[in-house]
Amino acid sequence: MAGSDPIEAIKRDIRRGSLIAVKNAGEAVKDLIDTMVVDEFYNDYNPTEYKRMKENGGIKGSLDIGDLTKSKTGKDGYEIDVYFDVGKLDHPRTTGGYTRGQSGKYHKAVWTEGEILSTAMEGEYPHGGYVQAGGTPMWPESIGLLNELAASTLKSELIAAGVPVK
Repeated sequence: MAGSDPIEAIKRDIRRGSLIAVKNAGEAVKDLIDTMVVDEFYNDYNPTEYKRMKENGGIKGSLDIGDLTKSKTGKDGYEIDVYFDVGKLDHPRTTGGYTRGQSGKYHKAVWTEGEILSTAMEGEYPHGGYVQAGGTPMWPESIGLLNELAASTLKSELIAAGVPVK
């Protein structure tokens, strides 16, 4: 193209490739979280405060991905959020709102959806149970590996989209 700025053409190509790469990497990270965090950590404990839901109303069904947006850092770039939406959680309480505690006695199950999510993710209680139950909070155990996988996934997606990265 006569008269077009080659630097601007390169920038356009990089932006276009970055859009595709970030969107694909977001979907891949969502799949990683679903498999690694939810399936591996969350599903290995049977809670005492609520009935564990697998898809509809459960943590697995609350995993979501946002829209692709311009970077909030003020720099050129794009980002996408992968998150657990507490508004999509709905854990029915057992036995008419009561549940059997660790002592074997029934008590009123009063945990909110936010408390269930927070406890499963990072609480001192494993997956909504007590430490003595032998479970592991989901997030601290998986975040290091997830960060590594997310970075390598983004790099692969950038290369696949034609953005030259090393």
